[in-house]
Amino acid sequence: MNDSLPGFGPAAVLTSVDAETPYQVRQVRVPTPKKGEVLIQLSYSGCCYTDTHERFSADPAHAARPRIGGHEGVGRVVALGEGVTEVKACQTGNEEYCPIQEANGFQCDGTFTRYAIARASHVIPVPDSLEYSSTAPLMCAGVTVFNALKGSGVSAGQWVCIPGAGGGLGHIAVQYAKAMGCRVIGIDAASKRELALECGADYFVDFQSTNDVVVEVLKATGGGPHVTLVTSVNGYKAAFQYARNPRGVIMCIGMGEVPFDTTLAVIAGLRILGTSTASRRVAALALEVAAANKIRPRVEVRTLEDVERTMQELKGGKVQGRIVIDLAKA
Repeated sequence: MNDSLPGFGPAAVLTSVDAETPYQVRQVRVPTPKKGEVLIQLSYSGCCYTDTHERFSADPAHAARPRIGGHEGVGRVVALGEGVTEVKACQTGNEEYCPIQEANGFQCDGTFTRYAIARASHVIPVPDSLEYSSTAPLMCAGVTVFNALKGSGVSAGQWVCIPGAGGGLGHIAVQYAKAMGCRVIGIDAASKRELALECGADYFVDFQSTNDVVVEVLKATGGGPHVTLVTSVNGYKAAFQYARNPRGVIMCIGMGEVPFDTTLAVIAGLRILGTSTASRRVAALALEVAAANKIRPRVEVRTLEDVERTMQELKGGKVQGRIVIDLAKA
């Protein structure tokens, strides 16, 4: 390994599965890449709502501690493991649905750290025109919504509905949908109207002040959106009611139990599809599209010491846009 690398580096670490135990910033040993691996010096890590699951509701039977959280990292390769002569993403596809996975920040250490290990076949090249701080959120939120839009079969000119249009995934989804030539209707609280419209939404529905969100969406889209990206379990009930009849598409991103009446799906011929992050091939394409169309997540940059505060705010639904951690200053 590179002799100029330090022996230790800072990281935000979970030390207990107890939900009352916060993240702690510690000095951890810089890992050595094994065969087929690379060591990445991370510059930024995004903070994703998914990270709150490991922080507040991890399964004690399966959650290992200590654990470095985070999974939206961007940086540069600084050391190669045995057998690695170049870094090139595998292009097989659909690996995001593999039943046996090691997800960063969950089954293995993640990106809330200055130095992280990755498989050489799993790193995604970042186009030169993208800034690292705004690229970090694309590594999960961005590739997830891009994959959902791509998998929905939506066409230019059709309506895409995005509940939570001013949130971490939503405001990026608005930008990708506009890049695909779609018309976008966003749903969110009044405080997030400006962000959703700034990102390109054609119409905005304030769910707090609108008497009937379903009626408003149906009216604005002339019969319902062709595609709806549901990023939170709270959005499913209304999505089934305002989906276009016939053959509207509901892309399921948000996970959790929801009451489901098949009547609406049957009589309108709705298509309900699950989607999860993206393959390495699609992730690379998502970054290329972001670079070509100047897609930029709206970010607030914080420090490693702010990870715990950020998790609390994410859990409480208080985050607008995306928060990223500056690891170069850690």
